[in-house]
Amino acid sequence: MVRLDVKKQIVPFRETSGFDGWELPDGRRTKNLTDEEAKLPILKGLPAWSILERIRSGWRPENERVDTVAKLLSGALNSTFHFTKMEVYVEFPDSQKMKQSRSVLRASGYRLRADGSRRLSVVIPGDHDDVASDSWRENQESRLDDLVRPYSGEVSGHELQ
Repeated sequence: MVRLDVKKQIVPFRETSGFDGWELPDGRRTKNLTDEEAKLPILKGLPAWSILERIRSGWRPENERVDTVAKLLSGALNSTFHFTKMEVYVEFPDSQKMKQSRSVLRASGYRLRADGSRRLSVVIPGDHDDVASDSWRENQESRLDDLVRPYSGEVSGHELQ
């Protein structure tokens, strides 16, 4: 096994740093990227089909200026209202697998919305006043993940509403 020393990287990249925004190759952390920093590749594990989709759609690193985790955390922490539902995004390698999973998810009581040919939005209503608790979100995503995994589905994110 070859281990890479990320401090001696061949291609400089940026990676998510949670609530701190982005970590840059020089070790700095920032929430606001310069135009040059936004062009840096993003260190992120993605399935091959997702990479191909990004290539087909013309996606570029500069399209992702705001770290998704920081955006969600900031919104939740600065919120003055209660979230009542969560929308979870699930991606599939092909439309056939997505269609197969839809019937299982509907039978389990989930409300669905197709978001493209290989992505589903699954709306999960809260079972109490505020769904922003970590344990509730993790439990819901875990249950959903168990249902979509047999169809090669992957939870790619969520949005509290």
